Amino acid sequence: MKNGNLSVLFEKIQYILLLLYVVLMYILGGSDEFRIPYIPLLFFIVIEMIVIIKTKTIKISRYLLILFLFIIICLCTCLWAQDKNLAITRVVTLLLLVFSSALIFNYCKRTKKNVGDILMILLISGVCLTLYMICYYGVSGLITKLGTELSRVGGEINNVNTIGMELAMTALIAIYFGMNNNKKFYLLAALPIILALSTASKKAIIGIVLGLIVLIVFKKRGSFSVLDTIKRIVLPIVVIIIMAFMIQTNIFPTLTRRLETFSSSLTGEGKTDLSTEERNSFIEYGFASFLENPIGGVGVGNSGQITMEAVGRSTYLHNNYIELLATTGLFGTIIYYYVFVSMLFFAIKNRKVEYASAIIMIFILCLTLDWGMVSYYNKITYIYILAGILFYSNTLDKSMVYNLEDGENIK
Repeated sequence: MKNGNLSVLFEKIQYILLLLYVVLMYILGGSDEFRIPYIPLLFFIVIEMIVIIKTKTIKISRYLLILFLFIIICLCTCLWAQDKNLAITRVVTLLLLVFSSALIFNYCKRTKKNVGDILMILLISGVCLTLYMICYYGVSGLITKLGTELSRVGGEINNVNTIGMELAMTALIAIYFGMNNNKKFYLLAALPIILALSTASKKAIIGIVLGLIVLIVFKKRGSFSVLDTIKRIVLPIVVIIIMAFMIQTNIFPTLTRRLETFSSSLTGEGKTDLSTEERNSFIEYGFASFLENPIGGVGVGNSGQITMEAVGRSTYLHNNYIELLATTGLFGTIIYYYVFVSMLFFAIKNRKVEYASAIIMIFILCLTLDWGMVSYYNKITYIYILAGILFYSNTLDKSMVYNLEDGENIK
């Protein structure tokens, strides 16, 4: 086999390995109990390292360097962390995530992959998760759980809120492709939306509604056509109306109850659930801890000592902003979110470029929903970041290329 054909073969193998990694991450999650998703990633890394050694060059983005700086700050916080082993473990996790992201970025630039390829991986992974859930529960099992109050679909598979958000993102990406490429993609959004609602995740429904609004507002437009504009806007609005109808008619009783308690917590009227009260106390205690240690926090990964004081058990703070402020301090938080805010504004500035509306949607959702989740060490978060970095790099046709032989920047 000629070298050119062999190179193409390995490029395709790497894409399949990357797809398999995200699919398994969606289905099995990234917890210590399920290490299977890391197997295809490991093979991907080995192949890419061989290519880098052979070519003696590597392409990298400044945003990846900023993320490495964030890791250095996290490493520094290990010096005063109460649980140093936990802090070091979290740093190692972050290092592996950013290192693998750097190699995936190099692969994408080398093989001329674009944001669309990453979005397609996320879409296929979400569709696989949807099919897996249907097979896991069965149609009758899903119907039974949907009609049972206090029952949330997905809890037996993985973290139910994580599944809800993955399904919501799957539906939004399908809608994005439907609005901009082929209307058949709309069909792929239906089941993920229904299953996302069945998880009773408040973040999932907020994500779907907010994501639809962003896709409509920032949709790339060609020549103006009233009929085309109506067609492209009507379907997302119909989706929102159908969702509101299903919630109002109590088809999803658990979601309806959770939304009612969420509304009560915002208005201060009615009853709130224990989960909402706990999360509010996490924010209160976490921010108080930040004020006591504003520079370096209590140490990365050490939020458990804060929640122990708040609710008597060790857990995370359920709020990414407060989690980072309390554990890494002000500088760590600013550097981490600089990546998100900078890429968001870049995408808005270049909103007429292909894939801009998808990137804007992803990062607005990340910045919004981080108020109710901890995501800075979530594996899928770094796939989103990678999509943003690729958009930035491909739009400017800009990346740093280093010659490993003499250590010089050759571009």
